[in-house]
Amino acid sequence: MSVAGSARPHRDDLASSRYLAALTMLRFPAALIVLLYHYFGAEIAALPGGRSLGALAIHGYLGVVFFFVLSGFILAHVHGNDLFGRDFGCPVRRRFYIARIARVGPVLWLSLLLGLPAFLKALSDGGRVDPWLEASAMVLAPLGLHAWVPGAACSLTCPTWSLSVEAFFYGLFPLVVAPVRAAPIRAIAVALLSGLALAGAGDWVWLWATGGVDPLLTYLPESRSGQLLRQAVLYNPLLHLPAFVCGVAGYTIWQTYQQSLRRSVVAALIGLLGLIVLCATADDLPPVLRSTVLPVPVFLLLIVASAQIPSRSAPLEWLGQISFALYAVHIPIYQIITSRTVMGPTLTAKLLATILSLIVAALVFRYLEGPGRRWVIQTFGTRTQH
Repeated sequence: MSVAGSARPHRDDLASSRYLAALTMLRFPAALIVLLYHYFGAEIAALPGGRSLGALAIHGYLGVVFFFVLSGFILAHVHGNDLFGRDFGCPVRRRFYIARIARVGPVLWLSLLLGLPAFLKALSDGGRVDPWLEASAMVLAPLGLHAWVPGAACSLTCPTWSLSVEAFFYGLFPLVVAPVRAAPIRAIAVALLSGLALAGAGDWVWLWATGGVDPLLTYLPESRSGQLLRQAVLYNPLLHLPAFVCGVAGYTIWQTYQQSLRRSVVAALIGLLGLIVLCATADDLPPVLRSTVLPVPVFLLLIVASAQIPSRSAPLEWLGQISFALYAVHIPIYQIITSRTVMGPTLTAKLLATILSLIVAALVFRYLEGPGRRWVIQTFGTRTQH
């Protein structure tokens, strides 16, 4: 089924920015639940009723899936019209790739630099998984390639594996935008079915190798082979591609069909309800399935519906704007503050790390993201707006 051919005229830039501001505001809660998952997941799970009351924090990895869907949606908005129908070698594609490097590169490289002390300490202690595989992250991570190599994927500032996945999305985007825009409903169906097959294979491998220990809810140290397998089945970029494709298709649907405010609010509430149900039942679902493709329809509905709701709030937009930096720096700051030479892994240290992460994220957004983006674009001789 194709909706592109019957598309109404594109929303103008002012209208788009007014509607898409709601998505910017959603970024901060998504980044925050990832932080809570990494900092306090074990503590919340151990509380009486914690698995129910703190379901979002315990299943904070869902925030990463949200970002993958949102990434496809936003890329289609910012670059889709420029790349649609162009030849592969045209300058537009070059501007696109430079723009993506400028957007992600400076913060990624800072995150890796901040994580370097903990990384070198782990290597000097013999490594967590395999020293040679982990050491390869020194070369692979700055290039955004480490998610492809178990052992390297989570060795140097672990959350940056998702930025490596994003780099894969960026590489494919000019190739997929045209067919996805031409038939978005079909693209969603193919993406979800492919994702179910890949996730099912990943869960089968995990079950066969481990006997069913949940890799997302196990806070105790695993065997080295178990950690390698965990990275192979959870961080592989191919397993997350359906989320991105659905985001691209979702933008085409949003651009084509404008729903009433009431219907959009109802759809957004249904999306939130779906998220609550997903969190409440997640413990009983296969781990690879629930951390890759299963949340995608819920987030797609939530994103498309929220984008229909005109909403602006300067403080909430600002929090959304610093969310990328928050996601990138929260683990290095946690490693520094909770190290034995500073405060140790106490609750006070984790609370302090939370506050410092927010402060550092604000500073990074103010003094690195914007200037760093401009420097990359100017250095490579192309000016591209995001």
